[in-house]
Amino acid sequence: MYQENKPGKSADKRYRILVVDDMATNRMLVRTVLNPSDYAVFEAENGDSALRFLKDQPVDVVLLDVNMPDLNGFEVCRKIRDCDDLKFLPVIMLTSEEDTDSVINGINSGATDYLVKPFHPNELMARLAAAAERNRLSEELLVARRAAESASHSKSMFLATMSHEIRTPMNAIIGLSHLCLQTHLNKTQRNYVEKINHAAKSLLDIINDVLDFSRIEAGKLELVLEDFDIRSCFGRVDSLIGYLAREKGVHFEITIPHEIPCFLHGDAIRLGQILINLAGNAVKFTEKGSVIVTITAEELVDNTVILKFSVCDTGIGLSVGQIERLFKSYQQADNATQRKYGGSGLGLVICRQLVEMMDGQIWVESELGRGSTFYFTARFTRGKRIEENVTLQTTELTEAHKKLRKTRILIVEDNPFNQLVIEDLLGLTGAMTIIANNGQEALECLSAGSFDMVLMDTHLPVMDGLETTRRIRKNPRFAQMRIIAMTGNVTLDDRNRCLSLGMDDFIPKPIDPNRMYLTLAKWVTDPSGGGADVAQEIDVAGDDAAPVDMSMLYHMFHNNTVLVRKFGLKFIEVANATVTEMQIAQAAKDLPALNQLGHKLKSSARTIGAIGFADLCEALEKTDNDNDWEAAEALLHQISPLLQKISRQLENEIFKINGSSWE
Repeated sequence: MYQENKPGKSADKRYRILVVDDMATNRMLVRTVLNPSDYAVFEAENGDSALRFLKDQPVDVVLLDVNMPDLNGFEVCRKIRDCDDLKFLPVIMLTSEEDTDSVINGINSGATDYLVKPFHPNELMARLAAAAERNRLSEELLVARRAAESASHSKSMFLATMSHEIRTPMNAIIGLSHLCLQTHLNKTQRNYVEKINHAAKSLLDIINDVLDFSRIEAGKLELVLEDFDIRSCFGRVDSLIGYLAREKGVHFEITIPHEIPCFLHGDAIRLGQILINLAGNAVKFTEKGSVIVTITAEELVDNTVILKFSVCDTGIGLSVGQIERLFKSYQQADNATQRKYGGSGLGLVICRQLVEMMDGQIWVESELGRGSTFYFTARFTRGKRIEENVTLQTTELTEAHKKLRKTRILIVEDNPFNQLVIEDLLGLTGAMTIIANNGQEALECLSAGSFDMVLMDTHLPVMDGLETTRRIRKNPRFAQMRIIAMTGNVTLDDRNRCLSLGMDDFIPKPIDPNRMYLTLAKWVTDPSGGGADVAQEIDVAGDDAAPVDMSMLYHMFHNNTVLVRKFGLKFIEVANATVTEMQIAQAAKDLPALNQLGHKLKSSARTIGAIGFADLCEALEKTDNDNDWEAAEALLHQISPLLQKISRQLENEIFKINGSSWE
């Protein structure tokens, strides 16, 4: 049982005390000593009733007798500490004897103080007041900490959301400019498009800096340790930063002594991030002269490898005051530097955090107007030999393209620009694609069609990608369906959430074409026909050969005649309009426009099974390589009549369908 003394004033103004003692006289003594105007006293006659009370009622201090039947005071105190909400509640042990064992047992069980009976009233009130005040301060700190954690979480959610919103249009900018650079451009046009592509990637770097900084603040940035070739790591730095330096006329050099082990165990991506940031800054702030990157071995003992890196430039240099502001959040050398050179001001603070995670240090030596040298150290262990070279990567990409050829992919994406980018990028491999604008459309397409995999955006109208994935995985028919997440939310939590829902892999936006090809190809389970020369499958000039393999169209839509009719009629409409555009371009002698139109039409033709027509379009697309106008015109003479045959075949097939209607 438990009870409360009669209140003297409102309870929120008084300290709330729970007295736990099996002797009623002891509880009464405490109640008598304490002024009801200052204390609200609650009583419990045993440990079980005290624990039940604490589950429902807040108190400031517990006075807990040591010797009680059933549960003694030490056991009760341990149970209090096992409860998350009561971990910091002050507990004062009441004991009849002041012996060392009781004190030690009390502290070990979680007591914050002890009081020997019989106690002096003033001592009791002094200890209670001190304990209650500490408790209230702890509660205020806990509230403040939770508020800070909530604010940090809100900030992380805001950054993740803004990252996704920014990455969506950036995906279109980077993707479309990449596709545009694959076409015939004059020197001025190529210069403009390359600068657009470079500017978009620079903006992406800033977004990544902000996200990395957010992860660092949240303590969620972790190193991924694996074996890597350090010379390949430096090769990537040279290809990225060395190119920028040579464009400015700045000498760029990387020096690696022979004694540095080739293969190390550590985080190659984060090491490269540090080097690219430091070397990139050096090139940015150097108008003439050189940027020299060197590496030396600080320690090579057994399995331990400690390396020292330096990046030396002949640029603008730094004053003492500017050096003091470096490695701090959102700081550059000064405002004038930020206005002239740009940047997030986060690069160096991220470098410092990464270096410290690698058990190293980072510092700078500089003189204003005389250049700077940035140093950092990092600890690794010796790694195993790995095969990593450009030839291998090129081979992997070639194999990926072969695997993706004729693969049926459902693209679930609501943004029209992203739809265009992804469809055209996959069209370059010969993959067959269908677009769904939201999750509901995706489910309808899967029910009606046949696909090898789904490329799923996570942020969608009507039904988002996460809910769509849940519903797909509930259907046993799609248990083996490969679902690849595609999102601008790129935090580790986002990745884990996607994978936990049953997605097989994760492609971040903006999309890196080569990374997308390699990721998708990894999940192609039936690469039969991949790499086959489809152009040889149909004699496009043969009069007797059916121009469309209708089985492919029916197979794509699981014999759903409504969708077959809908897609067939749509192809006829689009193809005729495109051929009209080809005739206009032919009249204008515009070969690049013809190449683009051929590229535009070939993917749709493959999807419906018009393989020969698709090959003609692909051949037209490639005439620009040799500036072969005669070949282009010869192809155009074949394209128009073949499209007429395709239209007749599709119309005949469609009008055979009984009881279906065009929607």
